[in-house]
Amino acid sequence: MDALAEKISGAVDLLRDMLSETALKIWEFAETGGNEFKSSSLLTDRLEENGFAVERGLAGKFPDNGELCDMPTAFRAVFGEGGGTSVGIMLEYDALPNGHSCGHNLISAAGLGAALALKQVICGTGGRLVALGTPAEEGGAPGKIELLHAGHFDGLDAVMMAHPSDRWNAKSRFLSIVHPKNGGIVYRGAAAHASSEPERGRSALDAVLMFCQGVEFLREHVRDGTRMHYSIVDGGSAPNIVPDFAKVNIFVRSDDTADLERIKHRVTDIAGAAAVMADVSCELEWDYPWFSPVEVPSFYSLAEECASAVGVNPEDFEDYDSFGSTDAGSVGRIFPLVHLDFKIAPLGTNWHSDDSARAARSREGLDGMIMAAKTLALSLGRLMTDPETTRRIKEEFAAHGSGHSF
Repeated sequence: MDALAEKISGAVDLLRDMLSETALKIWEFAETGGNEFKSSSLLTDRLEENGFAVERGLAGKFPDNGELCDMPTAFRAVFGEGGGTSVGIMLEYDALPNGHSCGHNLISAAGLGAALALKQVICGTGGRLVALGTPAEEGGAPGKIELLHAGHFDGLDAVMMAHPSDRWNAKSRFLSIVHPKNGGIVYRGAAAHASSEPERGRSALDAVLMFCQGVEFLREHVRDGTRMHYSIVDGGSAPNIVPDFAKVNIFVRSDDTADLERIKHRVTDIAGAAAVMADVSCELEWDYPWFSPVEVPSFYSLAEECASAVGVNPEDFEDYDSFGSTDAGSVGRIFPLVHLDFKIAPLGTNWHSDDSARAARSREGLDGMIMAAKTLALSLGRLMTDPETTRRIKEEFAAHGSGHSF
């Protein structure tokens, strides 16, 4: 272990009890997206106590209309005046309805540990460290994209975060995703008694079923790397009443942003055609997408090397594509990003389940969080102390991202 790795590792070890306590408290809070008031307060208090200048309750900006939005549980904590490399660490702390089954309590604790260790070991010698509290990654409220458009990431040279998983992986590959606003596509028809007066009815459910069938036919004509999945949100109240209202939600994903737009237009046409065939109306407004990040292999390699330097077995890293989606991907379209997966549960654990929620408060989960904090801190520490490495990563990001836009 070299001198910097030893210092970083020692600094995080001294924080172990506090970080574990923080992770367990946030697990108990289990606050859903946009409601993470106690979690946000706990994290900002810890950062402020350790010398960070903290701004609580940020204003975001919607990318589609430029309107500002209040984000009371978002925060920005800064240490250092700049003059060198500026790095960012993203913290997530929102839960799902069944608790912290995605382990965001560990994400926030790992980010907190990395920020405090970096401040102790690196900062003060130049550069700037920004810890960003990013709420509601699970959806339903403004998150990273709105913070990004409001300028809260401006000036950063690179960004990192860590996410619990059933294995280690630094290759941050995600699918772009887009879905309708307001929870889905709405069809409105005319109600009637399905037995005595079926001719008077216009079935909104018929439109939903034809839409779903149209999407199934579309599957044959999309490229590899595309995912489409839907659910019927509302299909009527009783079998003997022609449904005058029905709703279906769909997620469309692709590993190519341009192709995502093409597929979205085809799905829009299918939705409208289903309405015509059922003689009902259709209401569809697409939300803005979460994008895939620009790939930066040298940044991924740096993170793997730093994980090995602090004690992670290199054989525990697996090269795999998650085929998931996250709003962090949009950050990785503007800045070099590593979204580090760290192991907290047995391979094959069903994520967003009660099993993964238990793993997020287990001894293995807390141990993985500590190793993730060390990896984040050392990786960003390398960038802050080695301008040549930072320059190389930024150049690679610019080359791979050529022609991309937000």
